[in-house]
Amino acid sequence: MKIMISHIPNTFNYGSAMMAINLIYYLDRKFNGDVNFYVDTRTDEDFENLTNSTGLDNIKVNKILPDKSKLIKAKKDVNLDLNWIGAYCDGIINNYDCFMVLGGDDLSEYYSKEHVVYELFKINRIASKIPVFLIGQTIGPFTEWRKEYAADMLKPCHIFTRDYLTYEYLKKELGVSNVINSSDLAFLDLPNQNEYDIQSLLKKFNLNKGEYVTLVPSGLVKCYTNNYDNYIDNWIGIIEYLINKKGFKVALLPHVLRPEHSDDRVVIEYIMRRMASKYPKELIYIDDILLPLEARLLLGNGLFSISGRMHGAVSTFQMEKPSISLSYSVKYKGVIGQGLDCEDLIVEASNDGKWVDGKVMTETINKIDYLINNYDDIVLKIKDNVGKCKYEVINIIDQIYKKIGE
Repeated sequence: MKIMISHIPNTFNYGSAMMAINLIYYLDRKFNGDVNFYVDTRTDEDFENLTNSTGLDNIKVNKILPDKSKLIKAKKDVNLDLNWIGAYCDGIINNYDCFMVLGGDDLSEYYSKEHVVYELFKINRIASKIPVFLIGQTIGPFTEWRKEYAADMLKPCHIFTRDYLTYEYLKKELGVSNVINSSDLAFLDLPNQNEYDIQSLLKKFNLNKGEYVTLVPSGLVKCYTNNYDNYIDNWIGIIEYLINKKGFKVALLPHVLRPEHSDDRVVIEYIMRRMASKYPKELIYIDDILLPLEARLLLGNGLFSISGRMHGAVSTFQMEKPSISLSYSVKYKGVIGQGLDCEDLIVEASNDGKWVDGKVMTETINKIDYLINNYDDIVLKIKDNVGKCKYEVINIIDQIYKKIGE
């Protein structure tokens, strides 16, 4: 069995990497190793992260790619893209038994309306010849003519959502029938999660279990606001409240290191330049390049986290600790609000005005107080709901395995 899995080029996005690791690891167990996975990792480092994290030797890099230089001579602009996509699809169809597209929210308009049009065209073309599985997806919403277009392109695919909002949108708004509701793949334990030496990891960064708060300031600033200085000021206000008013040690953890334009370290280093000398012991910058598992363990062994990256929150919840999310898209409401019944821990933060007048900071501070005052009850709710999410993900792994065998 040869399975091609796309949308995992960047394992330095720890959230995307966690979904890829779990999909491959748990599917491999279903196949008892009698399967080869082909992936679209960009660099040798990305590939090594994937193999080291899964512990598997049956993962390979897909090298069936059209030669763009030859296409350039014949076609230009949009025609070049369509010509390349056609050749790519033919290569996938002729060499693999099935094609999987890993979630999150790439099939939406949040990042690029043009890109999602091409991506849906590619998926549809492959699905006309071999089984295509869209796994762990938040899809849409789509606007204008793209709504009808997406409905048409998605119909031949096997779709497994990661939240009920997407399921409902696909069924009711787009009229797509082949959809199963589930949860985010990252809710499953990562390989070796329970065997890792957490004490050594914490000691490396001068942290003690349950005695710090982890913050993940997102490098996707433009998804929140057009004013960079206001963005930084709100994060600094949150940090100062945690240190000065609550007495916590704060760990700043980047969760996405590539690509450069959305690297969380850029934001964190800006914060550190303004705060490091003032709080030399209370403020810790975790600037090491980590394995996704190490990032999860740091998030899950603190008291709670505050995250601008959804999977920073998911990993914290997965380890049965609370997280306050700064939301810029519907995926937060679907995965965290509905999936975990934790809408009370979400701050809607995609609004220029709320960053200008400091409302993101004040709303987050209110959530911190609410969380601390209701901590034990919230943790009990998280434990119950994370268990349900794990069950749903294991169920879709089973269903994918059965559908491949049909």
